[in-house]
Amino acid sequence: MSHNRLILRGTWIYEPEQVIELYRPVFNEAGWYHLHRPQIERCARAVDPQTPHAAMNAMLAVSYFFRWAVDNKLSLELEDLFTPDVVEWYVSDHLARLSDMRAAQHRSMLRRIGPQVTRHALWTPRPEAFARRAIKAPYRATEVAGYLRIMEEQPTERAKRVFAVILYLSLGAGLRGPEAARVHAHHLTAHRDYVTVMVEGTSPRIVAVRREFARPLMQIARDNPEGPLVGKVRENEKDVTSKLKKILDVPVHLPRLHPSRLRTTWMATVLNEDVRLGVFLESAGINVQSLRDLAPYLTAREAPEQQYPRLAGGAL
Repeated sequence: MSHNRLILRGTWIYEPEQVIELYRPVFNEAGWYHLHRPQIERCARAVDPQTPHAAMNAMLAVSYFFRWAVDNKLSLELEDLFTPDVVEWYVSDHLARLSDMRAAQHRSMLRRIGPQVTRHALWTPRPEAFARRAIKAPYRATEVAGYLRIMEEQPTERAKRVFAVILYLSLGAGLRGPEAARVHAHHLTAHRDYVTVMVEGTSPRIVAVRREFARPLMQIARDNPEGPLVGKVRENEKDVTSKLKKILDVPVHLPRLHPSRLRTTWMATVLNEDVRLGVFLESAGINVQSLRDLAPYLTAREAPEQQYPRLAGGAL
């Protein structure tokens, strides 16, 4: 396929500038997109794309980067947005759901654009090659018990509340750190037999909270009906989870607290209880590619040959 032309909105396009002017993402009608469209076009032109396909790749990468930033309530000022830390956060949070090749293309484009549209960000001339980040290993049961114990021993009420919310939402519902930090009381719903949390952001979904954490989480919501359950969070905070973790007191005999590992612990727990795969993927906000990293942590209850009749739909 020639990279010197492409079809856009039913028309063959031969010039990169035409692609930049005509490209419309699915969220084209959003108010923020209309407002920041000139910035997005400026970013795409900053790398001087020489072919229509290069221009399309630039517009795609920047447009979806901006949408992710809006969903995470980040500043859209180019000096704030196009930094190595924010781009790598986007890579690990959003691009990890794409194929390795597409993720590498988007990351490469954003890292090319960054130095062209910022003056102060510390961009390195040759970034490390993209590698898909394997999910972190789950915590052991003794480590989880240790976190639950020291949660009650935090030096301040704010620290105790932050610790509880992170544990209950990441360990109890598999939320990512930034997702947990944005949950308000109105995102929780008590049903007859369970509690659900509505997750907003780049992976909107509804998740049932593990029963051992549902009641204490609802109590925190009743005690804090306004604002994020973790307390006040800046609207454009770039790494809200790291800032929250700084107020926690975790003794040296326990491993470092990582919401991503709490989330993996939730994943392994849920899969080991035979939850249907489709329900799990939707609740976790991931695709099938991430499952291979979880395989070592799943319980082998039967030899493979004992499962063959089930795979065959029953015995002959």
